[in-house]
Amino acid sequence: MKSSRKSAIKTVGLVILIITISAGIISVMDWDKDRLKNYEEILGPTDWRNYDTDGDQQNDSKDPYPLVHRKWTSLEEKVDELREKIDRKNEIINPFNQELEEKRK
Repeated sequence: MKSSRKSAIKTVGLVILIITISAGIISVMDWDKDRLKNYEEILGPTDWRNYDTDGDQQNDSKDPYPLVHRKWTSLEEKVDELREKIDRKNEIINPFNQELEEKRK
């Protein structure tokens, strides 16, 4: 009975250790490649690296919610860029598609 209890304690301890280590690694990584660790993004305005990503001539650490603002700004800009690219490609592709349809007829 004692050996099974010890092995159970060791197993639980090992599982907790593995979960703790993996959670620590995930929080230290930078998944979206914005030079902020994941734990910094969760905590709020912790960008102390003299970045001014929103272009307001002020360090991001002094903005009220720089990370949230930056994320939304960059998403809106990205959506606008993608819409413009799609429009440009449609302008190029549509005449070509019309020619193909005419040739098929």
